[in-house]
Amino acid sequence: MEGSVPVYTTDDLRLPWFSRIKFRALSNAAARNSSLHSCFRLLQAGIYRCRRRSDQTMHRWYSEVPSGS
Repeated sequence: MEGSVPVYTTDDLRLPWFSRIKFRALSNAAARNSSLHSCFRLLQAGIYRCRRRSDQTMHRWYSEVPSGS
């Protein structure tokens, strides 16, 4: 199923700053935003080494992604 949007799980992204709530909101946004989707694919691939830069980028996306409730 390469045509469908992959399902991300918190187990795939074991980052201390990755909260479940924000992860969920970000995951939903990734399904509609190609930029978020690309970043998630990199994170899921195991590229946590560039977390220093990713931290700031992801945190910026957090503020742009509406929280679930």
